[in-house]
Amino acid sequence: MTSDLGFKYSILASGSTGNSFYLETPEKKILVDAGLSGKKITSLLAEIDRDPSDLDAILVTHEHKDHIHGVGVLARKYGMDIYANENTWQIMDSKNMLGKIDNSQKHVFSRDKLLTFGDLDIESFGVSHDAIDPQFYRFMKDGKSFVMLTDTGYVSDRMAGIIENADGYLIESNHDVEILRAGSYPWSTKQRILSDQGHLCNEDGADAMIRTIGNKTKKIYLGHLSKENNIKELAHMTMENQFVSLGLGILGIPLPILPTTPFLLLAIACFARSSKRFEKWLYHTKLYQSYVADFRENKSIAKERKKKIIIQIYVLMGISIFFAPIIWVKIGLFCLTVFITYYLFKVIPDKD
Repeated sequence: MTSDLGFKYSILASGSTGNSFYLETPEKKILVDAGLSGKKITSLLAEIDRDPSDLDAILVTHEHKDHIHGVGVLARKYGMDIYANENTWQIMDSKNMLGKIDNSQKHVFSRDKLLTFGDLDIESFGVSHDAIDPQFYRFMKDGKSFVMLTDTGYVSDRMAGIIENADGYLIESNHDVEILRAGSYPWSTKQRILSDQGHLCNEDGADAMIRTIGNKTKKIYLGHLSKENNIKELAHMTMENQFVSLGLGILGIPLPILPTTPFLLLAIACFARSSKRFEKWLYHTKLYQSYVADFRENKSIAKERKKKIIIQIYVLMGISIFFAPIIWVKIGLFCLTVFITYYLFKVIPDKD
């Protein structure tokens, strides 16, 4: 159980076989989804020294079996309240998905609303998934927040705005696209998973994090990994690739001893493999247009652009050489400046 974000929480299960997330504050203990049998949920809670009889509520994200399988059993046995939005309640009731539950235990938690639950604030937000009205949650207490976001085909700008700069995230990293395409699933199932109402692949999950994390973010957990269509190490590597590549690209801008263009090209190359959406966004930024566009698209840089680049390098290198405390560092920086000048004007062709 983790307790470094102002509340305690544990990812009991996350995947196509079942999902359940536990969170507690000094006043409240809740589950988000109970997608395994009641017996299994009880066992998972016991592993973190908790008992389902202490639960105050279960929040339902949507009606798929891997999210509600044990909800009805737990509700009848332990009497906790169940929260879902109106559309989700209607389909669960009409198809008797939960069995008989006392009406006093049923509560509506509408999409895009804020619910104060004891000492915990919970914000709901809609996602894009093939359910009747799926929603996930941002939990907030004492200036800290944790976001749950799985089971969505994409992360819209609106979603990104709602979940930005949380202290912790559980983000979907469901599948590797190539493993899924080459796998044994029927083509119709593959199409559903890959669609805008399916699941986030490793690249899109990483892309979502790049767009939403902030200075408060301390924890990122990858969730809903497919056993058949993903590899845990690959999912982690894809996420790490995004951050390393972005960091290298940014690092090349302020540090005068590191040429900017190679690092930005490295970032573009990595993003091209891992996130087409982020790559497309980066292509339209002023930073990309200033430093990379000519070179990448034409293998050349306009002479006027070269002059502007070299003036910036001379100014920044000059400052570095002036303040460098050791003579061999000054010599090295000077030699590097000469090399950059030669490479820029003699090796890289001028754009016509």
